Amino acid sequence: MTTLWNDIKYGFRMLRKNPGFTVILILVLAIGIGVNTIVFSLINAWRNLSTLPFENPERLVSMAEQNRPWDDRDGLLSPRNIAEWQQRCFSFESMACGQTQFLPWQNAGAPDSSVCVWRWTGEIFDVMEISLPLGRPFISNSGSIEEDNVVLLSNGLWKMHFAADPNVLGQSMVIDNQSYRIIGVLPNVGPYGYQQAVWVPMPRQARASDPGWYKTRIIARLKGHVTLEQARSEVDAVTKDMIRGYPGEYKSWAVTVKSMQHTADLVTGAAYIFQIPVGLLLMITCSNAAGMILARGLSRRKELSIRIALGAGRGRLIKQLLIESTLYALLAGAAGLCILLAGISLIKRFGSPLLTHYLGIWVVDNRVTFFTVAVSLFAGLVCGLFPALILSKRNLNEALKSGTTSFMEHRSHSRFLHGLVIGEIAMSVILLVSTGLMIRSSRQIGRIDLGFNPENLLTADISLSGPQLESNSTKGRIYRQVVDQIKNLYGVQSVAVSQSLPYIPGIGVEIRPANRPSSEGQDSQEQFQARWINPEYFQALEIPVSRGRVFNEVDEYETANTVIINESLARHLWPQGDALGKYLDIEGDGKNHYEVIGIVGNTKQLDLVLEEKPTLYLPFGRRPAGMMSVAIRASSDPVQLSQAVRETLKRINPDLLVDKFGSMQSKIENSQVLSWPGHIAGYLGVLSLGALILAATGIYGIIAYTTSQRTHEIGIRMALGAQTKDVLVSILRRGIKLVLIGVTLGLLIAVGVGRLMGKLLYEVSPTDPVTLIGVSVLLGFAALLACYIPARRAAKTDPLKALRYE
Repeated sequence: MTTLWNDIKYGFRMLRKNPGFTVILILVLAIGIGVNTIVFSLINAWRNLSTLPFENPERLVSMAEQNRPWDDRDGLLSPRNIAEWQQRCFSFESMACGQTQFLPWQNAGAPDSSVCVWRWTGEIFDVMEISLPLGRPFISNSGSIEEDNVVLLSNGLWKMHFAADPNVLGQSMVIDNQSYRIIGVLPNVGPYGYQQAVWVPMPRQARASDPGWYKTRIIARLKGHVTLEQARSEVDAVTKDMIRGYPGEYKSWAVTVKSMQHTADLVTGAAYIFQIPVGLLLMITCSNAAGMILARGLSRRKELSIRIALGAGRGRLIKQLLIESTLYALLAGAAGLCILLAGISLIKRFGSPLLTHYLGIWVVDNRVTFFTVAVSLFAGLVCGLFPALILSKRNLNEALKSGTTSFMEHRSHSRFLHGLVIGEIAMSVILLVSTGLMIRSSRQIGRIDLGFNPENLLTADISLSGPQLESNSTKGRIYRQVVDQIKNLYGVQSVAVSQSLPYIPGIGVEIRPANRPSSEGQDSQEQFQARWINPEYFQALEIPVSRGRVFNEVDEYETANTVIINESLARHLWPQGDALGKYLDIEGDGKNHYEVIGIVGNTKQLDLVLEEKPTLYLPFGRRPAGMMSVAIRASSDPVQLSQAVRETLKRINPDLLVDKFGSMQSKIENSQVLSWPGHIAGYLGVLSLGALILAATGIYGIIAYTTSQRTHEIGIRMALGAQTKDVLVSILRRGIKLVLIGVTLGLLIAVGVGRLMGKLLYEVSPTDPVTLIGVSVLLGFAALLACYIPARRAAKTDPLKALRYE
């Protein structure tokens, strides 16, 4: 232990002996270690947010109805099935369901703000076993008006907007023009604690006859003796029985039961993928540091030889050099950690309140500290090991006599340094190719023809809630008022109404050509999506009509049996003939055959993947729903119509709930399936730029050093008649050889990485020639420029001075 402590003290003395070199090396390593620490700390914050803050989280499960042919994973649930699940599943202690939406909040401090509203059934507190730090939960199964108008605040909302006032209980919140009484505050743990959200009771008004599927989350707690597999078996049995009750629309659906803890762990695990690119950046910084350590070590060759002469073995020498490189790395890690702490403090102190709130989970805890120390030790080992092996293997007699490096040692040093150049170029190529592929994917997605024109469209979801709005006649009347009165607004060209807009999944129905036998007992491939629309739908969205006509007012009567299908469905049902004028049946509808009066173009659905799905269109007026989405075609900026549309809807009926106001263009651009390639490309782009700069500077330093070691040789060659251009070409030739080897190696690895990224790419091949050639040219140019500068300096060497150089 004493020997180790003495080695550490000696290492610190060596760091102080050349402070300039020490500072530069620490800064180089701090870049790689610091970036890795920042990314890990963000992943750690995400992990903290995703961790289930409940008792026995392994017993929590989520349930959702999944459409097999569509591979729908949107967490859809049919309202008529909620009570049935609660009554018939005995594997669960309790079960709750919830829905979420953003609603306007009439906040005195921010009158135009909105808040995330979670509507939960009262069983949610039994399922999650939540203990409120302030107040009480709302009552289960309450049907009273008073209990329906109560609200629970998330801990984050309570602290941010109510200054953590313990006297907040009993105060009122006005959400979407409805007053709610605050009765409690949620605990400050998990995603529900940090969200800017409120919880309110879910109204029990879903009609048992409603066959649609809606965005609903259902979670349950397993009984203590029940396993997940046992629960799944019971759910499967109940599902089969329910299918017999609803053979038409329900046949192609299955119910999934998933462990919430396992799902959270998978999401957190996937986030660690972002650590891989910064790991490559760390290796590039370690390569630079290794070259600097070797160059510094060669200036200490006499000292190292004397230590060997005094009896220090090679292992003792390697240990001392590794301790020094580790000290450099630990100091760099400390610097990176200090920068991270300072950055978090500055953001929390001077950042916006919303940003500060969400970064409340971004802390430097024991996991982040341990990671920083581990990465620093790894970096110290990587950047110090090979220089230590080279420096400890010396010709003692030669070193003591002249202090110079022998020819064989020079060859050994050069091979190692050239290997660093090749490695840096290869790792930079991997990052640059990955970035290029994601940029290409993002550009390809930006050129996608969605099948409709999203420009100048204002969209909103309108909910008709309350007993007074339940009848079809009332819904139909309000629907027509919405269309007629919005069309009369200045600047409105047309109005589209549907249960869901084209980039969102429709409702599942089973369709087959008339007189074709039912597919009962066969594969469920005849399950398609249906959309109920108004006659102006195709005009407003500018969806082309290929053949036939669109709906008119007559088609909206109950007696009219007309439908419109898209080209994909037409090809599927009548692959050998024209679908126009043909008839089809809708399973479970009970009506006569439906005539296909029109065929329209396909639209892409922004699901987990971009797809053109077979779709059936029916008139909205035949089946007015409690939720309708509107898309308003404006003559100019659609957002300018927002206030006028809001006022119009309130005049039609004050009980209408309006949500998700915004332009269609912004919603599509911000959709997950379209925006994530750009986000990943931006993340990789920043790292690639850093890698390119580090690689270029590292290559410059190594080539400059190896060239300086050849000063005497260059002087002899010039004295014997070599021209300046000969020296320049000789040095550049060696640099070009290293660049070509590094680029080739990097491209081979990058192609393999691109294949692993295949699912992240859109209409871009992992061997995309534009990306591969572009990266090769860019990095080749940067590397050659880094080689040219020291080569040009060497070519101007004075032969007389070079011959005297030792």
